[in-house]
Amino acid sequence: MRVGTNECQKLPSDYAEAIAVSREAVSTLRREHDYTDYNIANMDQTMVRMDCPATRTNNTTGDSTIRITNTGCARRGMTVALCATAAGVKLPALIVLKEPTGRIPPRALFALKIPGMLFLNFLYRRYR
Repeated sequence: MRVGTNECQKLPSDYAEAIAVSREAVSTLRREHDYTDYNIANMDQTMVRMDCPATRTNNTTGDSTIRITNTGCARRGMTVALCATAAGVKLPALIVLKEPTGRIPPRALFALKIPGMLFLNFLYRRYR
């Protein structure tokens, strides 16, 4: 049985110093502009593919080619952005759908119209 693997990204050698500098910069901005913990947020985005091929296959040792089946949607995906404030409040996920051509399909906008308005109303009520 074969398994597909990948290596994770390694931290730089001076990561502790970079964190200290970043914290000091945020503290300075908070004092200058009177920011609260609700005004400071951290957001990260990741690409989620529609196609999840298997990572394991049954082949005999020594085979030079291995056939992996997929759904044909290898280039289709969505971007998911997660955000949390410094106060510990998790904001709703922001999902961006995109076709391989770079255009957003019209049906996707229609399907996300109501949740999008709920998200905007949530932000308006929360931070007005």
